[in-house]
Amino acid sequence: MTHHLLLGQKTFAEWRAVAQTTHRARFARLIEQADSYSSYLPPLEHPRETITYIGMAVANLAFAFRLTDDARYLDRAREWIKIVSSYPHWGILRHPDTDLNAAWLLFGWGLAYDWFGDTLPRDERDALRAKLHLQGTRLYNFAVANEGKWWSSAYWQNHNWICYTGLATVAFALENEFPETRAWAQRLVWLKDETRTHDLGFIFWLANVLGARLTGDAALLPDALAAAQTLTRRYNARGEYLQAWGLIDGTREERGRTNIDLMMNLALLFWASEQTGDWRYARVAARHARTSRLVLVRPDDSTVHVADFDPETGAFLRHATHQGLSADSCWSRGHAWALYGFADTYRRTGDEVFRAVAQRLAEYARVHAPKDLVPFWDYNAPDIPNTYRDSSAAAVMASGLLELAEIESDATRAVRWRAFAEKITLSLWQNYSSRGTNIPAILLHGTRSVPHGLADHALIYGDYYFVETLTKLLRPDIAARVFH
Repeated sequence: MTHHLLLGQKTFAEWRAVAQTTHRARFARLIEQADSYSSYLPPLEHPRETITYIGMAVANLAFAFRLTDDARYLDRAREWIKIVSSYPHWGILRHPDTDLNAAWLLFGWGLAYDWFGDTLPRDERDALRAKLHLQGTRLYNFAVANEGKWWSSAYWQNHNWICYTGLATVAFALENEFPETRAWAQRLVWLKDETRTHDLGFIFWLANVLGARLTGDAALLPDALAAAQTLTRRYNARGEYLQAWGLIDGTREERGRTNIDLMMNLALLFWASEQTGDWRYARVAARHARTSRLVLVRPDDSTVHVADFDPETGAFLRHATHQGLSADSCWSRGHAWALYGFADTYRRTGDEVFRAVAQRLAEYARVHAPKDLVPFWDYNAPDIPNTYRDSSAAAVMASGLLELAEIESDATRAVRWRAFAEKITLSLWQNYSSRGTNIPAILLHGTRSVPHGLADHALIYGDYYFVETLTKLLRPDIAARVFH
């Protein structure tokens, strides 16, 4: 039996069956989306605007065809493929073959090729395969030539993840016909030994640990353990903190800097101790959390983004920021990272001090929330309300509040935190979702970093935590198995 990408162990016949029973609502949504493509075609020439939507449009049409055998969907997909295959490049601006547009097309079309390539006329199948191979090769060669720079660097955010996802998807789709594409799918693995990033927890907790729990594929776990070991190399025992950005043998400033984001990387370390029985990982995580509580949480229950230490003595030096307004302000996504991270650290340690600080941070967020509950990019921005929101901060906050509700000792407070999370999630869907647009994201109006000119756009981690929150609210059975 042939297994297809992203479809698990089910055949198309089995997927048709669940589409008419347990997945009826999702099937209806798929058909609604596929039918919408009948009213328009992509432009004949690559526009200056984004074409990311074309990737999933073709994938949706392919899946709709497989579930219905309705040739209209197949014919429409063929029309879209013919037009867009003629574009000499899939990206725009400075990175014509290596940007978010190219990555989304590789992802969606790689799925489509795997799902319905065998039904295409021979010449069309050959042309689609050749285009995927060409674009995948361009993206892969760029990654090799620019190792340590741009999206192949240690900075693993936003479209960087999609670039790798697109490359890996088309690699799996083509591996039987182009054996060299197997190397494309291995572009992720090197990060387990990467010492230039503090985000190994984000990467390997989400992709490998949660991936293994969802799929049952234990082969994902050794790389996660290796990544946990690598992450501990960023630990400064004198200051009892994990180093944020920079080389582990870099400048004094690099070696002495930590941030609030790191609270979300600790789950990988706690998990590594549970897996191996080696409690050094958990000790590093707990000590870093204790230091973060002391230096990154203010007496008024707001949070600091960055703290600088003397890396030689471990002495605290000063507060700073990288993405917030100032060293004295409260960057909203950082505050959400902290709330979630401290709640999760309590769950894993049972240390009451961590639950207490999570409660304080949640109350600060509640008191300072705007009317629609989606925070501005910094709680202290001087031009509120005429400034940017951050929908990703709200999504992280909602999921963190649900964590806090589960560990609460007081039933009244637990109800309060859950209700707050539900209201945030509803506001995100009603006021910040991409409904009615062609933007390939769930949430709009995220803000990556105002100081760097990156604001009012979709953010992939905003989408992730929104879906995580929905999973906790609607499928607690899955949430209990996967997230804890």
